[in-house]
Amino acid sequence: MMKNIIVTLLMGVLSVMAVNIGSTQNIVRENIEWCRIWVPGINQTDKPRILLIGDSITEGYSGTVEKLLEGKAYVARLSTSKSLGDPLYLDEVKMVLANTTFKVIHFNNGMHGGGYNETEYQRDYKKLVALLKKNAPGSKLICATTTAQRTSNQLDKLTSFTDRIKARNDIAREAIKGQGIKIDDLYALLENRPEFYSQDGTHSNDKGIEAEGQQVAKIIAEELAAK
Repeated sequence: MMKNIIVTLLMGVLSVMAVNIGSTQNIVRENIEWCRIWVPGINQTDKPRILLIGDSITEGYSGTVEKLLEGKAYVARLSTSKSLGDPLYLDEVKMVLANTTFKVIHFNNGMHGGGYNETEYQRDYKKLVALLKKNAPGSKLICATTTAQRTSNQLDKLTSFTDRIKARNDIAREAIKGQGIKIDDLYALLENRPEFYSQDGTHSNDKGIEAEGQQVAKIIAEELAAK
């Protein structure tokens, strides 16, 4: 727990430093930025480690994934408010990969970062894939699509940002084409299931979390079993 807290504080310090380095890049950040890193079994070799990269939605289903893969793998996660377009996001990913190795990396990015356009998103998605390939050459990669966003307290309606989420999912599919990276289509899983959403329209409720966790655990288990 203490290691997790220390790393989170460190990333907060790095965020402040990044704002003050005088970069000419237009950096768009939220009022509250956060990063949580959890890496269990870092000194163990009896089971493979997997890494979930994402945001609070990923963090939501990570417990289900961990439970379903109990005895098969150690489940680590990097959950962050940083988005593609922000150079510090790639630094966060790189830092986690520098500390240990993972058999499978399941990654998602697309819900945050509305201040970056899709051209910027596409540019940095390619950088993300290249970073994962370079810094985790032995890892099997799984790209998770970003789920739709529904209107708060009107879950039958999608927000306008969902059109951008769809565009970002298309960018992700194009970026990984021909690279042997599997797709975990979480967007399709929740696309027509408003009953899987909490009333904020963004996060999943208990039923949605269970459904997401089961699908994520299933595709990861398949990759663990594959030669």
